[in-house]
Amino acid sequence: MGHWDYQAIELFPDEAAAQGCVNLADRHGFHENAVFVFADVRWLHIGWSDANAVAYRALVAFCQQTGRRWITSYATDAHAFLDATYFGAYPDREQRLRAVFGPPDTEGTEAV
Repeated sequence: MGHWDYQAIELFPDEAAAQGCVNLADRHGFHENAVFVFADVRWLHIGWSDANAVAYRALVAFCQQTGRRWITSYATDAHAFLDATYFGAYPDREQRLRAVFGPPDTEGTEAV
């Protein structure tokens, strides 16, 4: 992950960090980094080794399929618990999002 990327998934009660990542697709290189608590919820900070847009879409699909919330620093996403504003203002936010997801008119750039 780059220095401005931040992705986290909700951990269910009594779920270990490794359990939170166990069902994510291995081909994206998902791995757990650390567990933290925010807003009385345990979150798993995760990383991946695949292309950012591809891995992020897989992360979103996983969270939607398992009923988890997620935090992302990528894009304002109505389904995400928090968006990039949680991580501070970045003057080049649009440039960063274009680098990950392509131009705004590209289909499928944001999770639905």
